Amino acid sequence: MPESSDSPETPSNDPVVPDYQGRDITVGDIVRSLNGEVTGTIKEIAIEDGEPFVRIRPEHQIGSKGVWHAASRVVFAKHGRKR
Repeated sequence: MPESSDSPETPSNDPVVPDYQGRDITVGDIVRSLNGEVTGTIKEIAIEDGEPFVRIRPEHQIGSKGVWHAASRVVFAKHGRKR
């Protein structure tokens, strides 16, 4: 389960979801927000009301849990390491 109360309600086991451009993204991939303010690693994917969300840990905040974004509002940057 996602840890924060404002997170999407249905976590999944590393599903593949489409980004803004329709490219498949999954846990471990590095993405950036459409406005370019956040670049980070996908740590978790959840589905709420049929809409996929990704929890991104920003590169500049190593100890953070991450921020939830709609998968349709991020763009794939590169494949990262899966843990």
